[in-house]
Amino acid sequence: ERRKEGSILHLKSGEDYLKKGMIKLAIYEHKRAISLNPLDLKTRFSLARIYEKRGMFSNAEDELVKIIELEPASIEASDMVERINFKKKKSIVYQEKIDEIPEPELRLLCFIISKSLLIYPDSLNYFDNLLKTLLSYSKKLSLIGLQEFTDDKKAAIEKAKEKGADFLLFAEIKEDEKEIKISARLIDMESLKEEEIISLGSGDNRIKEAIYYLSERIEELLPIKGKIFKIKGGNAFINMGGLSGIKEGDIFNVLERGKTIGKIKVIKADAQISKAIVIPPQTEEILKKGEEVRR
Repeated sequence: ERRKEGSILHLKSGEDYLKKGMIKLAIYEHKRAISLNPLDLKTRFSLARIYEKRGMFSNAEDELVKIIELEPASIEASDMVERINFKKKKSIVYQEKIDEIPEPELRLLCFIISKSLLIYPDSLNYFDNLLKTLLSYSKKLSLIGLQEFTDDKKAAIEKAKEKGADFLLFAEIKEDEKEIKISARLIDMESLKEEEIISLGSGDNRIKEAIYYLSERIEELLPIKGKIFKIKGGNAFINMGGLSGIKEGDIFNVLERGKTIGKIKVIKADAQISKAIVIPPQTEEILKKGEEVRR
C-alpha cells in the first residue's frame, strides 16, 4: 500500500513537471512511479505519450508492450501502436532505410565539489545520481561523480585529468531551509576555458529543481559533437538529433583531422538522427563517412 501511495505522489510530480515543460524531470518522476507500482497502466500510458511526443518511438513502444502484456484487450494501447507506426514511416530512419544508428561518443564530465553546505549530507548521493540521470537523456555526457572535496581548482583539474574527463564541473553547494544555491564552473579540459553557472531551487523540491536547472545549463554550454555515418544523394546523416538539442536550420562545421573543411545545414532532425546538406561554396565532395561535425 505504501508503495502505491509513493507511486501516486511521483506520478503527480511528473504531471506537474510536464505542465511546467521540465520534460526530463517528468520522465524521471514517471519512471520512479513505475518502479514502485509496475502494474499501474495510467502511469505507463502517460510515460508512453511523453516519449511519443519527443519522437522517442522505441521507448514508447517498450511501454506499450508492457501495457499490452498487462491488458491485452486495451484499445487505447492498440491505437497508440498504430499511431506511432504511422509517425515512424515519416522518420529519417524509415524513409532512408537506415538499419542502425551508431551511438554518439559520450564525453566525460567529472563532478568535484569545492564546498557543500547541504542540510542533510546524505543528499550528496541523491544529487550525484539525479544529475547523472538527467544528463544521460541527451546522449551527450557521461558523468563521473567524485564525492571529493577540495577548494583548490588546480587540484580538481588534475583529478579530472587523471580520470580522462573532457569537462570538469567544479561546484559549491549551499542550502538552508528555504533555498539551495549551486555556484559552479564548467571547465573545458582541453582549452581550460571556464563558464560560470548559477542554479537556484526553492521550496520542498529545491534540490531536485536546482539540479534540473544545472543540468539544462550544462547542456546549453556544451558544444554538440557528432559524426557523419551515412552519405546519400548529397545528404549527410549525423548520429545525433533532437534529444541532443539539434534542430532544423542548425549549422555544423565539418572537421577533418581537427580542421574545419566546410559547413553543413540540418534540413531535418529526428530524436536521434539528423539529415544535412552542404553549404556552398563547398560541395558534397567534402563529405566522408566518419567525419566529425561540431556546433
